[in-house]
Amino acid sequence: MLRRALESIVSISLVAAAPVLAVADVQVTTCGASVPMNTTGFLGADLDCSASPGIGVSLGSGAALELRGFSLIGNPGATNADGVVCDGGCTVLGPGTIRDFSGNGVVSPGHLTITGATIQNIAGQGVRSVSATAAGVSISGTGTAMYSPPNDELTTSIIHVSDSTITNNGSGVTAAVVRVVNSTISNNASTAVSNTRVTIIGSHIDGNGQGVDAELISVQSSSVDFNGGGLHAYGYHPRIKVSDSTVSDNAAAGIYAWDSWSPEFRDVGSVTVSNSEVSRNGGAGIFTASASIRDGCDVSDNASTGVIAQKVAVQDSKITGNAGFGIAANGDQGTFHYYSGKCHVRASTITGNAIGGIVSADGGGIRLDHGPIVADSTVIGNDVDPDCGVTIICPDFYTVQKPRLNGTTCETSYDPQTDTDWDVCSLDPM
Repeated sequence: MLRRALESIVSISLVAAAPVLAVADVQVTTCGASVPMNTTGFLGADLDCSASPGIGVSLGSGAALELRGFSLIGNPGATNADGVVCDGGCTVLGPGTIRDFSGNGVVSPGHLTITGATIQNIAGQGVRSVSATAAGVSISGTGTAMYSPPNDELTTSIIHVSDSTITNNGSGVTAAVVRVVNSTISNNASTAVSNTRVTIIGSHIDGNGQGVDAELISVQSSSVDFNGGGLHAYGYHPRIKVSDSTVSDNAAAGIYAWDSWSPEFRDVGSVTVSNSEVSRNGGAGIFTASASIRDGCDVSDNASTGVIAQKVAVQDSKITGNAGFGIAANGDQGTFHYYSGKCHVRASTITGNAIGGIVSADGGGIRLDHGPIVADSTVIGNDVDPDCGVTIICPDFYTVQKPRLNGTTCETSYDPQTDTDWDVCSLDPM
């Protein structure tokens, strides 16, 4: 009995001590080659598939392809031939290049991780996957740089991009959830980043046909400049938050958050901006239902009104040099339904706007249905348009309720209901 027990122990020990054989890396040398699941394939030289009608490389589920500084080259004349086709989740590792394919660059029905690679000159999508993490990649010359089929649950269709450059594509990144960190998305013909929930941190979204289109947008320490439009939020509850950033020199409105199809037919949308510049945009600086502008913001020199909203709160900021009003706080610009406007301004400057400061009816500076509450601020000189005083009235306050001022300097006010001033500013007749 003892002998049998000892034999069993020895047998178990030998099995435990047996080495686990690792799966060897597989060099990919032929076009259309398959890398088995959970295996790493690698290039030992450029793989030129320019004479091949099919895909470049197939990866089994859990497999990886290491480019090792070489290029996987496709046939632009083939029919919808993809560069790398994965059976499930997969990984592509650079440095190295995937280029010239007539279909997509990398396709995965699962999660794709791509690091340090270059994808260029792809007829379809540079990356198409259920979800993706991209770090240190460069994507250019594709139809769409990165695409994940959107869904309503936001549990998949997620793309994270970091330390990457996405330029000169038809469009940039599209997924239900997109997070862009320390990256540049520029000079794409259509929208840079789009779909439902977008977060931009420490990045440059510049020179695109459109900056960001989504329902929920957060921008931190970034630039969104020189696009066709800046930030555009839509849907049932559009919201935009911007901090420590610039949204400037866009051809249309800088920041736009608006929904006129929400329940009860109320126009909704909110914008919060802190310590940021919103300037020189081709439309309004900010257009929304509820706007909060604070902590050193500069909303200046826009081609229309600085801020258009039903409710406006401004603190420690300046709204100057806009070609329309400084603030239009009841939103009666032809698109808004008619709701009461509200405006609170504290420790801010509203000067040099073309046809008024703060308004609640046709013409003027602050346009409100309820009197604005303005404290410790300067609201002067909002009549730089040459027609002011000739064919249009351009006071600092143009309101149907008397402004409530505390420690505030202004020059002119006007009540359109009585065609008289409110007698609250220095140049108002006594």
